[in-house]
Amino acid sequence: KIRAGYTPPDEVEKYVSRGKQISNARELYGVPGLGKTSEQQKQPLTKSQKKNLQRKAAKERKSAEPSTPSSNGSTTIEEQVQQSMAAVSLQDDGSNIDTSKEIKKLNKKIRQVNAQQSC
Repeated sequence: KIRAGYTPPDEVEKYVSRGKQISNARELYGVPGLGKTSEQQKQPLTKSQKKNLQRKAAKERKSAEPSTPSSNGSTTIEEQVQQSMAAVSLQDDGSNIDTSKEIKKLNKKIRQVNAQQSC
């Protein structure tokens, strides 16, 4: 016999505390009176985040384009020089970057390429 008013355990609603109900409502509708500015505002990227995005993009480009290395492998270094030059030119975040160091690095790579080609 089943007693009157009995509900099986499968049909019983799960208990949700009042605090949990409020937090769920905040997730759905946001904090009352605050508006949606926190979600819509985008914080500017930091230097490291920009660098990581550039690395990711370069990695994707490299994987998308199958490279054809020559006999001495100088094309890969030349591509690296071009990519690093492009990265230096793209850095327009307003910070004082010591470009002379970057230029020295690139010149060194160019010398290495020339040395490999002459051999």
